[in-house]
Amino acid sequence: MKITRSWILGALTLGLSATATAAPAKTKAKAPAEASQGLSVGQQAPWFAGWTLDQRLINRTKLLRDKDAKGHLIVFFATWCGPCKKKLAHLGTAKEALSAAGVRLVLVDYAEPPEQVGPFLQTFKGLQPDTVIVDQFGRMSASFGVTAKVGGKETARLPLAVLLDAEGRVKAVYDEAQAPAAMLESAFASLGAP
Repeated sequence: MKITRSWILGALTLGLSATATAAPAKTKAKAPAEASQGLSVGQQAPWFAGWTLDQRLINRTKLLRDKDAKGHLIVFFATWCGPCKKKLAHLGTAKEALSAAGVRLVLVDYAEPPEQVGPFLQTFKGLQPDTVIVDQFGRMSASFGVTAKVGGKETARLPLAVLLDAEGRVKAVYDEAQAPAAMLESAFASLGAP
């Protein structure tokens, strides 16, 4: 399937608009988490392979092959997650800054079918991720520490963002408590981007 500009715009707008509560702008955001249930800053990102929304096979090696990228911001989300919607809406407004800094935006949908993800992303104006991975069975999310057993039940910690450097090492892990603006500021600083 050939990727066209209109397809990308459509995929980006499919479902990211909604409201969610967020910390007030004057509130100082928490520092990025140093570890995320098995995912530690400084370690190589776990191996992953999956299908993109446009049905291309993607894996860690292919993702890191982009020599122009200073890093990758991988954001795990779900269509039912209120805080995810807020973070995705903010990322839509920050796409130019991310691109200028050489940071590639990778969205990973947690455990939902592709036909649900596409329309959801189209609702967000300006959101233009470089890659959208549909993690329909949750395997990639589990390897990045998005899921955890709490009281015998599997729980998803969403949204969760992981910043990788150009070599695929984890530079930072941002959880739902990290304000979107502070997350981006920290990501740029971690990669030495302007």
